Amino acid sequence: MITPQVVAFIKDQDAKGVSREATRILLASKGNWSHANIDEAFAAVPAIYAAADGKTPRPPQVIMVAEPTEPKENPVFAVLAAVLTLALIGAGAYAAYTYVPEIRADVDFVLSAFTGA
Repeated sequence: MITPQVVAFIKDQDAKGVSREATRILLASKGNWSHANIDEAFAAVPAIYAAADGKTPRPPQVIMVAEPTEPKENPVFAVLAAVLTLALIGAGAYAAYTYVPEIRADVDFVLSAFTGA
């Protein structure tokens, strides 16, 4: 026998987007309704928002989507990278001038051409 409370419960569950199968399980386990009474109640209620039957759509849901943003480059890191690069190049040039006699001779030759010494 169908009662208004069962019909209201089924409509409420449909409106919340709960599947028909989950509503059946709730009615059978918590409400102690027989399967015949549950089937009769579902036959009396149109599937407005039934999630499990696939014949009618679920109610629309609002989904918030954040727009992707470009990562901002910190200018401090750019300056540090430039200073570190120049320091490494300078250290390499100093090491080559100090420890490789051929390079030192070439550099001294070029400098003497400019200074006239």
